Parts: sequence; structure tokens; C-alpha cells
Amino acid sequence: MDIPEGYDTLLNVMKNITEVSTGIEAQKQEIVKRLVTAKGSGNPTTLYHYTNFAGVGGIINSNHLWATDFRFLNDESELIYGTGLLSQELVVFGKTLSALEASFLNRLSGYFSEHQKEYRNFLETYVISLTEAPDILSQWRAYADSGKGHCLELDFSDSSLFTIISSETPCAMEILPVIYDENHQKSLIRTGIKQLIKYLNSTEWTLERISQATETEQGAIMGLLMHAFDPFVTAFKHPGFAEEREWRAIVACANNLTGGWRKNRATAYGESYYLECIFIQGDEHKLWQRKQLPITEIKHGPLAGKETDEKLRCHLDDNGYGNKVKYTKSEIPLRA
Repeated sequence: MDIPEGYDTLLNVMKNITEVSTGIEAQKQEIVKRLVTAKGSGNPTTLYHYTNFAGVGGIINSNHLWATDFRFLNDESELIYGTGLLSQELVVFGKTLSALEASFLNRLSGYFSEHQKEYRNFLETYVISLTEAPDILSQWRAYADSGKGHCLELDFSDSSLFTIISSETPCAMEILPVIYDENHQKSLIRTGIKQLIKYLNSTEWTLERISQATETEQGAIMGLLMHAFDPFVTAFKHPGFAEEREWRAIVACANNLTGGWRKNRATAYGESYYLECIFIQGDEHKLWQRKQLPITEIKHGPLAGKETDEKLRCHLDDNGYGNKVKYTKSEIPLRA
């Protein structure tokens, strides 16, 4: 097999930055923790998922939720919004810092803009849209067949979501709140910037050394930082969507891992790719997949007919849910 030009150089660079790459990953987890507590209460134990009748059937039959490739979400502006805000704030905030820091953040901003598509193709991001709101008209219209679908109440108190990218090792998903307030978004970005600059300057890979590094070394460091800041891109939405009160289950996987497990389906917006996700219970000594999804209630949409409700109840009974699920009706007085 032919070895690509520059491959040996890249291997040597990655070897040289092994320690700092581990540290940057730890800094990313700090950013994730800060996002989780951004609303002041940490992860809720109950979240909701809107879908149509066919979606409920697929979920029940397969015992899976589906995580959609971030590039194929209904709102095509999401990647543009998060990336644009982050790139802009790197430059704007840099103007308040030293010349060296400003120069570094300018280069990082340019790297984000130039390599976002390449990054997303390599490290695929998959998302399950959840919400704190069990009966919101905008959600019924956008995600539940214009009000004819259903809203699943999911209990996260004793189990966690994992995506399937290997028959032996499921991958844990992060549950993040979506942040809509622009001032809050910028504040979180600036805190993350200061945190990562402080970390880099505590290592041998200071900003000064990075500025003098080779192009390959700089690219490797920039790629790691892009990954560390990615939770901002995936957890920020335009303020106009604030009513949705969304939370997201998110996982990022290298494309060489998802190839055999990624599935596709047709949607109203074209073909979409997704990964199947399971709920796992247990503790540090033993983990096991739940036999049934932790569905505690199903709310029927304002335009869901009695026939659909009856079919759904029979479908759940056939799959062993029996009296475990409570059935309610939307209180929104919507007419067909």
C-alpha cells in the first residue's frame, strides 16, 4: 500500500503532541460540564421527544432511538449559526487580549471557517432532539406530523443513552441543553477561550511556541481545539427557536467507525443518515441494555385521531409495555 506524502511527518507530530491532546480533551469535557449547568440545574431526569405515528412504531419495534447526522437536521442553518458565532467571537474577543493571543485567535477563527466541512465529514456528529416542553404547538407542527403525531416522555433517572457503533462497545452520548440567548452564548465562548489559552500556556505548547511551529504542527493543534470548541457549535441555536426548550443527546464518531453502522432513511427534506441508540442501565460493575425503552407517558397530538390512539395502544401492548405507559391528550385546542 502506498503511504501518502507527509504521513510520517504527521505521525511524528501526533506523537509529539500526545500529552497536550489529552489535556485539550479534558478541557473539552470542562466545556461540556459548563454547558450542562448553564441553566443552573444540570441534566433533567425527564425529557420529551416528538415524532409521528410511524416514528413511534419504529422506536417501539426496534427498541432504539435514532440519532440524526448533524448535517441532515431539519434546520439547515444550525451549523452555519454556531460556526459563524464562534468564528466571530474568537476575533472580537481577541481584540481585548494581547497581540499574541489576538493573532492566535484570528488564525483559529480562520481555521474554523475553512475546515468546518472537512472536520464534520471526518468526525461525524449525531444528534437526538429532546425537549423540556411536553405540549408546545411549534413542536407538534415541526416534528409530529403537524399535530397528528405523538410526544414520548422519557425517564432518564436510572439509565443513559449510548449509540451503537460497535457490536462490543457502545459509545456514551452527552446530554446538552441548547442555548438560545446570544449574550449567554458569547459569555460561554469567552470563558472557554480563556480556559484553553490558560491551559496551553501551562504546557510546552504555549501560544508563542505554536506561533513558531510548522504548518503541520499548527494544523494538528488547531484541529484539536476545533474539537474542544465543537460543543458550542452543536449546542447553540438562533434565539428565534427559544420556545422549543431543546436538549440534545450528542455523540461524535470518526467516520471509519460509523461506516458499518450508519443507516439511512427518506425524510421530507431528502435522505438522512442516522445511528441507532439504546438505553443502558447499571453501575461501575455491570452494564446492561434495557429490555424496553424508559417511556413513561405518550401524549397524543392535538389532531391525533382516536383510531391512531387505539392502534398505538395495541402496538405498545404487543411489545410488552402494557400498563407501564400513561396516555394523555394534548391540551392545545387546534383544529384541522
